[in-house]
Amino acid sequence: MISAIADRISEEMLHEGLILEEDRELYQYGFFLLISRGIFFVIAGIAGALVGNLWDSIFFYILFSLLRGYAGGLHAGREAVCLFSTTASLFLAAKIIFCLRRGNYVILSCGVLVVCSALVLLIAPLDSDNKPLGESEMRHYRKVTRLLTLLMNLSSFVWLMAGYPQFLFISCVVTGVEAVLLILGKAKRRWQDGI
Repeated sequence: MISAIADRISEEMLHEGLILEEDRELYQYGFFLLISRGIFFVIAGIAGALVGNLWDSIFFYILFSLLRGYAGGLHAGREAVCLFSTTASLFLAAKIIFCLRRGNYVILSCGVLVVCSALVLLIAPLDSDNKPLGESEMRHYRKVTRLLTLLMNLSSFVWLMAGYPQFLFISCVVTGVEAVLLILGKAKRRWQDGI
């Protein structure tokens, strides 16, 4: 669905002479990312509004997208599976953040944040068949992943000390979801390699 829309837009741009044939795939990919991220941003907002934490859900999506872009992890093989699983994950994340906040589960969130951050730092980055990384890209993505994870952890604890645990709850779920995707992606790769 999204790829068909991206293909149609880039085809129209090619037909109008706005892009060259050799650039068409690049534009298709760019439009695919733009449209899918826009859709998921709206879905995150809807999930948050339905659960009762609109801004937490939007902030979760922004942080998660940023970390996921560098850390990598499991990718769905088909677009429909990706759309469904990401939508379900956004609703589940919104509900978990709401529950953590409502129960004020600070100690649990701190523990999950530390453990999941350690997993992210140990495994990431994990490239995929769709986005293979060279050695220099791996080093760059690893550095950015470490920086983002460190900043999330430090910000969480600073805001917690200031009496605002909301960022801790969001960061806990961001790193938790990313850690799960990295573990599943690593397991899938080992299974495909026959190890």
